[in-house]
Amino acid sequence: MAAVAYSALLPDVLPMCEGVPQVMALHAIRNAAIELCEESLIHRAVIDMAGADLTSGSLTVIPDSGMRVVRIMGAMFNGRVLIPTNTDELDRALYPSDWRTMQGETTHYVCYAPDVIGVFRLPETTADMRFDVAVAPSMSSTEYDEAIITRFRQGL
Repeated sequence: MAAVAYSALLPDVLPMCEGVPQVMALHAIRNAAIELCEESLIHRAVIDMAGADLTSGSLTVIPDSGMRVVRIMGAMFNGRVLIPTNTDELDRALYPSDWRTMQGETTHYVCYAPDVIGVFRLPETTADMRFDVAVAPSMSSTEYDEAIITRFRQGL
């Protein structure tokens, strides 16, 4: 991914914001990029996590530096597509058993947070995981994807 520094957009922004300190303009550009990605889910990424340990029942998906996961859109477990579900459906379907502690062939995933999944049927060993995720720049980012900056430059 080629990246463009937010500061490259300052010549477009500062003439419209006379008197605004450069640092505030940079924060506004970054915040606009974050909002665009959060609201539109426009920036997608594939994250491979080889040897992921799901034996505890949850896993945090870790994106590239300068990014954060907005939403997990899909997951694969050792090359098999996992079915998205939610805790309420699993609780209802498996009552009175606790699905969070069942072991066996992993078939479903739930999202506990934008970047944290849990699985139905805990694996006994580590697994190769692949995630399709929507990402956004982190608050500490200083640059962003060139293709998105170029496409949405006027909006940012």
